[in-house]
Amino acid sequence: LLGRYPASSYRIKAFLLEGLSLKALRKFKDAYDIFKAILKDASLDVHVLARAEFEIADCLYYLGQVEESIAKLESLRSKYADPEILGMALWRLAEHYFKENNFDLARRYLLSITHDYPEGALVNDAYYLLGLSFEKQGKYREALDAFRNVKGRESEVYMRIADVFKAQGSFT
Repeated sequence: LLGRYPASSYRIKAFLLEGLSLKALRKFKDAYDIFKAILKDASLDVHVLARAEFEIADCLYYLGQVEESIAKLESLRSKYADPEILGMALWRLAEHYFKENNFDLARRYLLSITHDYPEGALVNDAYYLLGLSFEKQGKYREALDAFRNVKGRESEVYMRIADVFKAQGSFT
């Protein structure tokens, strides 16, 4: 697979994009195979290796191999220092535990995103999901604090804040 165009400096990025495209088309097994092949090239830079490993874990999740995916996502956290990859791994872990109604564990990962990567692309989504997790457990004050930290999604957030006030009996 990676033997095609061996002289091209763009070949690895092209394969990474091919894998991402297949994943976007929900062809997770094909995408998984591409990302797995990328890992075999030990000469790659660390960011590409980390991204390929993250995508493998993500594909495994969608292929129903959830436990293996979660284990790989956890191992990424100690293996790489790339903030983009770490943020994405934390987000996937938080999403998983939120869907499983394990809100305490989901919040642990979400708080890691908000504290460790406050300028990252996922921080607003993390605050929003953090607010939802608090709301689902009836922790309305904490939910309001989290929702108030979300920037750029005001219409969505205002609806959630109104729901929290209504649940508290503070809104009629």
